[in-house]
Amino acid sequence: EVFMDSADGIASVEGLAVDWQNRRLYLSNLGTHYTGTSWGRVEMVGLDRTGHRRLLEGDSLKPRSIALDLQARHMYISDWGEDPKILRTDLDGRNPQPIVSAGLENPNGLAISDGRLFWVDSHVKSGENGTAVLEQAELDGSNRAALMEGVPFQIPFGLAVDDTTLYWTDWGDDGTGAVLQ
Repeated sequence: EVFMDSADGIASVEGLAVDWQNRRLYLSNLGTHYTGTSWGRVEMVGLDRTGHRRLLEGDSLKPRSIALDLQARHMYISDWGEDPKILRTDLDGRNPQPIVSAGLENPNGLAISDGRLFWVDSHVKSGENGTAVLEQAELDGSNRAALMEGVPFQIPFGLAVDDTTLYWTDWGDDGTGAVLQ
C-alpha cells in the first residue's frame, strides 16, 4: 500500500524518521530530481495520514537525512545544498539553527545515540570520492570529532546506530549499496 505519492506533493524522499510517541512521520522531500524545479522541504504527516504539513522549505535547502531526539523534542537535518550544514530545529520545524557547517561538503546520513550525533560526509562535491569521513559531536554541535577519516567508500549515504555499532550504506560507483559495520 502506498502511504504518500506525487498527488501528496512527494518528489524524491531521501530521509525518514518516525516519532513513535506522537505517531508522526518526518521526511525530506526534494524536488530537483523528478520535477524539473529545484526545491527542498522537510515535512511531517501523522501515521494515520492526517495533518500533512511543510515544516521547512527553501530554494537552497537540500535536506537529506533526518534524526529525532524525542526527549529534547529536536529534529536534526543534513542539508547538502549551497551552504552544507547540519540543522537542529524543534520538532515543529521552528527555531532552525545550523549546529555544524565548517568543513562539510555533502553531509548524508545522521544518527543519534547516547547523547551524541553521528554523520557521514561523502565529500563528493570536491570530486574526492574515497575521502569520506564519519564524525560525531554533542547534540548542540560542540566537541566535534572524526571517528574515521578517508573512509574507503565512494558515497556513504545512510547511517544507523545501536548501542555499540555504527552501520552505514555506500552508494558506490556502480549504483549498488552495501551495509557496512
